[in-house]
Amino acid sequence: MNFRFIIYISFIWLLMCFASSCKTVKRAVSFGERQDLSLSELVDSVKDGSVVFDELYLKRVFVDIKTDERSLAGRANILIKKDSVIIISVIPIMGIELYRIKLDKEGVHILDRLNKKYLFGTYDRAGSIFLLDLGYNEIESVLVNNIFLAGGIDFYELGNRGRLSNGDSLFHYSFTGKSVSRGTSFFQRIEIQPLTYRPVMTIVNFPDLNIDFKVEYSDFSKYGDHIFPRSIKAFGRRSTDIFKLELSYSTVEFNSGNSVTFSIPANYVRETL
Repeated sequence: MNFRFIIYISFIWLLMCFASSCKTVKRAVSFGERQDLSLSELVDSVKDGSVVFDELYLKRVFVDIKTDERSLAGRANILIKKDSVIIISVIPIMGIELYRIKLDKEGVHILDRLNKKYLFGTYDRAGSIFLLDLGYNEIESVLVNNIFLAGGIDFYELGNRGRLSNGDSLFHYSFTGKSVSRGTSFFQRIEIQPLTYRPVMTIVNFPDLNIDFKVEYSDFSKYGDHIFPRSIKAFGRRSTDIFKLELSYSTVEFNSGNSVTFSIPANYVRETL
């Protein structure tokens, strides 16, 4: 399999994927009425409503990805250690692990079990392939349904920057900025629900790069003390290249002590992505 395609699929999984729940009965959530807030009040509410955890273990995450050239369906287990590391075990239908992927502050590490190879690529390298500025913090935020801004900008430091619209039952936040690392302009719109103050949709457009992507969270349910979406649908476009993604999940465990390790076998060939 082409290794560029491997990291492409891995990053699309990580960019768009999200899955969580607890081992309790699922209950549908009603978000109630939206109250008018100022932009600074909304930012404070989003910060207070962000998902708090030390570890999340996302089990049996089912993903269906389609691109212009091919489609891929599979499942994975994902361990997230807050502000530290994300480890993904990619498992085919027969139950034998094909790839183990680790994201940390340095970049992307991939164990290719089939070809006995270890591959490493920095986030700058990934950005040069996908023309998107993604770092560890942004990927983790997407995985746990927290809000992020493209280009490495901290949403919680915005104050009164950006624009807030209170036109319907959701908060509509829009922001125009420049990527910290590239200086590339982008536009982002986020729809935020009341009650949890977490995103239900994010749209990002890089007009100079002809890139758009959208992520939608739906089917929010309550699992014990935690509220999460049960479904994600995503669409992305770069020039004429298109991808679509649908994701569902089975179980998430909070701070359960589950362990998914990442170690490089001595006989694996090392390559740079």
